Amino acid sequence: AKKKKARLLRGQDDDDDDVAALWRFVQFERTSGDSFNRDVSRGELDELLRSDAPPEWVSELRRRLCAATVSRCAIVDAVVRGDVATVGRLAESDRSLLFESFSQGDPPLLHVAIRHGQLAVVRLLIEGFGLKPRLTFDRQSGYSALDLAQLLPAGDIVAFLQQST
Repeated sequence: AKKKKARLLRGQDDDDDDVAALWRFVQFERTSGDSFNRDVSRGELDELLRSDAPPEWVSELRRRLCAATVSRCAIVDAVVRGDVATVGRLAESDRSLLFESFSQGDPPLLHVAIRHGQLAVVRLLIEGFGLKPRLTFDRQSGYSALDLAQLLPAGDIVAFLQQST
């Protein structure tokens, strides 16, 4: 408890979250074929972020993560509202939005649509973008999309998911 309090007083928990989010972003960019090609470890990234003058590429990485986070917020908002046209447009312009969140607790879009009873969005994500209800898992809960729907009062979504698998 003392260590946690000392870390909070130094502001390290926020820094640790920043490092974790940037590290997930680095890993995503490496695997998605995007332009990130720096050979950096998580520890080196942590040191660079804590330095007084991080290199310009670290600042650029932060800007790109912020842009990705804003896009993620926009698509989640559209999913919650059931705005199929906006979800489709945003997902088409950046397919990584369908799969990745750089915040640890964010559920997959398919799970968000199910939780909010948005059958039309669920249908778009599965039929339009090929998401698999039995293979899309929430990292926090461990539930597949179908598992989640079966736990909720979402009979029409459950029926659709069962027919889609």
